[in-house]
Amino acid sequence: MIYDKQVFCHDFDVSRETGDRLEIYHGLLVKWQKAQNLVASNTLDHEWSRYFADCMVLFKDDICAVADGGFGACGVAEKVR
Repeated sequence: MIYDKQVFCHDFDVSRETGDRLEIYHGLLVKWQKAQNLVASNTLDHEWSRYFADCMVLFKDDICAVADGGFGACGVAEKVR
């Protein structure tokens, strides 16, 4: 599924404030991508589907409490939840 902020927040029951923080996080990801090569550059325009939704699926059914297995931007899910 392709997500934008509104659909993501609705489907994952994320508050508007958390959605706003995710946008700030994405801005930092884009900024530091140039220096650190954090994620694949061709995926930066798909943040809601590629990073945020993928990570939230891990937490949807309380599958795990902390998740950062080298999934690029995924580690953000627990920090902003």
